[in-house]
Amino acid sequence: MSHTLDSKQYSPYERGTVRSAHIKNQGSVDLHIYGFGIEFGWQKKEKVWYNQKCDIFLEPGGDAELPVVGFKIPIDLEPRTYEYTIGVQTESKTADREESEEVWIDHGIIWENKINKVQIREHTDRDFKVFVSHTNHEDDKKILNVLSNLLSNNGISYLIAEDTPKYGEYLWRKIKSEINSADRVIILWTEHATESGAVREEIGITIGARKKFIPVIEEGVEKKGSQIGTEHIQFNLDLYEEAFNKLIGDLITFANEKAKRKKGVKPEESLPL
Repeated sequence: MSHTLDSKQYSPYERGTVRSAHIKNQGSVDLHIYGFGIEFGWQKKEKVWYNQKCDIFLEPGGDAELPVVGFKIPIDLEPRTYEYTIGVQTESKTADREESEEVWIDHGIIWENKINKVQIREHTDRDFKVFVSHTNHEDDKKILNVLSNLLSNNGISYLIAEDTPKYGEYLWRKIKSEINSADRVIILWTEHATESGAVREEIGITIGARKKFIPVIEEGVEKKGSQIGTEHIQFNLDLYEEAFNKLIGDLITFANEKAKRKKGVKPEESLPL
């Protein structure tokens, strides 16, 4: 088998294709190729590989072009080099000695005997900034660290008050300035946030500035004030990856809409957040 990818580097959430793929039957019996796909090193075993069904019959010595296979880079993938492999689902024709009839034997997935590598990199700046309102409690800062890595890897700038010191400037003047300059405000609403005067103050500034905000609310924590009746994303304190993936996907959509507006292109219907 031989193949190429449409790029040597990809970013999280980006789509790609396996193309210009060929296979040659170097055996002595007829082959039936009924699927072609790719599997990456980051994929979990229980997940299905990216594949494309086909119906190709090859006599010995024959060759054929394999179908184009599409794939998508996970939104939460850590940028680095990963291994991948391609494979075909195949069956071969042989003779049944007892019945003297030709039968097809299914071989399942036959993997290419070669190590391939692909580079995943951080996305370039999307020209989109978010301000993250949060507490400094140890539990919340662990969650914040995961969120900030996701934002950075996907090209979304984020503003966290303690990460952007402006010495000599009044703290709340700085926070107000950062909220005003943000495209969205993310409110990390946890059990600890309900007891935080600072988070409530930041929510007040956000509403006063008429900024669009996204409440990310811990499961079981009571919504208060402006959060009641507001579209939000709910997460479990122990399993928050899925919620954060949705959040990042929505932010990417908002960033793409902003880019279209700057180019004078009418954006698609906006998400409700």
